[in-house]
Amino acid sequence: VGKSAKFNKVEFPAESGKVQTVDFDTSDFSVADWWLSERKVAPKLGHPQFDNVTSLDFQTGSESALGIHRFEVREITIRKAALTSAQTSTSALSQTCAPLFCLSISIVKK
Repeated sequence: VGKSAKFNKVEFPAESGKVQTVDFDTSDFSVADWWLSERKVAPKLGHPQFDNVTSLDFQTGSESALGIHRFEVREITIRKAALTSAQTSTSALSQTCAPLFCLSISIVKK
């Protein structure tokens, strides 16, 4: 897929002026449509990957009105409950463990 980072995304409704706690599982994510189109990625490579996450980004959703949007992120918790396949290659756990991620965000849309 070239040298570009793959852009995984998840969209959720944010309520203006309210503190929200939002939990995501890896199954909630998809690869950004614009990235798939731009890269002309084969369908078998068009699934989210979490083995080399290098950044997090917050943007307005695809249905947001034009204008200024402000977000206050109070906490981000990322959990990974297994070792990567490289770390477990010599371990019996490599046969039974799979990466499990949980992203929990407390967010206020102002």
